[in-house]
Amino acid sequence: MLSAMVAHRREMSQGLRKKIISLDKKVEGYKISKALLISQNTVAKVIQIFNKDGTATISQRCPGHPRKLTPRQQCLLMRRVEENWHTSSLQLAEEVESQTGVIASCDTIRHTLQRNGMHGCCS
Repeated sequence: MLSAMVAHRREMSQGLRKKIISLDKKVEGYKISKALLISQNTVAKVIQIFNKDGTATISQRCPGHPRKLTPRQQCLLMRRVEENWHTSSLQLAEEVESQTGVIASCDTIRHTLQRNGMHGCCS
């Protein structure tokens, strides 16, 4: 059971993030890490995120259900459509299932094609 031995990361508190950012204006990164007893990489990452986003808040993950098809499977689907534009979405769904093992509905196939710029190419 290797998974039991892996250390889990603690999420940094909002107050500590704000303290790092306020000290960044006065002190260099390695001195901040010494003063707060955290690694230089952590300090650098917090500062980098602040400079990019302009905020010290912790970004949340995007809500919603994950995509059914991976980008690689989407490319496979796009190639099949480019070979034959008149293929139905039911046939494409069966092809995707036989080649990748992923069960995708006809609607999923049509939505994927539309998202990739192929509007009205299958029924």
